[in-house]
Amino acid sequence: MPYTARNPDIVLTNDDIFGYMLAEALDTKIAPFRREYHPDGAPAPRIDLNHTLTDYTDFKQRKILTSYRRRQLPDRDAVARHLTNYPRIIYNLTNPDTFDAEQVDVLWPYWINARADHNPKHDKDPSVRRRDAGRGMEYLFDALMFKAAGANRLLTFHPHFHREPGVIDVEGLEVVCLDAVPSMVRYARDEIGISDDCLVLNPDMKPAKEGKYDIALEFARTADLEIDHLTKQRLDSDATDTKGYIDAQGRDAAIVDDIFATFATVKGSVQNIHNVNRIYVIGVHPVLPRDGHSTARALISSDEYPVVDVVGTHTVDSDFSRIPVHDEVRKFYRGELDYIDGLSDDFPDIDV
Repeated sequence: MPYTARNPDIVLTNDDIFGYMLAEALDTKIAPFRREYHPDGAPAPRIDLNHTLTDYTDFKQRKILTSYRRRQLPDRDAVARHLTNYPRIIYNLTNPDTFDAEQVDVLWPYWINARADHNPKHDKDPSVRRRDAGRGMEYLFDALMFKAAGANRLLTFHPHFHREPGVIDVEGLEVVCLDAVPSMVRYARDEIGISDDCLVLNPDMKPAKEGKYDIALEFARTADLEIDHLTKQRLDSDATDTKGYIDAQGRDAAIVDDIFATFATVKGSVQNIHNVNRIYVIGVHPVLPRDGHSTARALISSDEYPVVDVVGTHTVDSDFSRIPVHDEVRKFYRGELDYIDGLSDDFPDIDV
């Protein structure tokens, strides 16, 4: 039987529209927290008690869902502030000497350090060994950080180390990997208006390995569309080369991916699609640092390529974030997700 979690009593957000939309979807109260600092620069985030809630006791023995999104054009300082402030909020909520919440769920829509998902000591790819040498797998540290702060459960969308939906254990923390594909397909149909013969392309340029989850393939299956692949060759730790030829035969094409970063792979895909009507680029996490942001903008405005839209989900706060995913969170708490069969102490091992 699907697991039904108890609906949160309060949504706590960094005063972000995403949190307000989430509270509305869950039909619950909302309170913001502020990212503040002491004069010497030390972080001092606080929960705003002058909003809809007015006292510490409003949180006592309540179930809280916290939500904190990354913003576009990320830089090192912004990411550091993000990772430094959020665990302090969670700790304050769970600490019996302050808010004394009964349970705190963490909605971490885009798992920031999830891309550091290879062990460079053992990886067969020499580019990974060079790129990640001495760094390790930071996503495991994130889980330990949230667990130490008192988080009971973490909800996220398609983390890079485990894209497949379901419940897993990461360093003893219960992690619910939510599926954004249904929302992406619904948006593509209802808002973008993709055609019934649209060709789906995976910008990773190759079919997923046997048993591995492929977001583009799941998008195509859910939308009942044809899917095709090119080939991608990694030149070094930072550069890739896209090869191949796709004849779209006059149809529309949708490039579907999980993470938009430099946008180089997407651009390579666009350059290898021929005889195409319109190209849509659809993704889960529109992270897009400055170079990726400018490349995406340039492709949309280009006379050379028929890219008509770039759109991602609300997991990252960006110019391209237009696909709502709050419904998947609501469905989780109502026990309506068929890929959540039940939560217990026996989690499947993550496969990285």
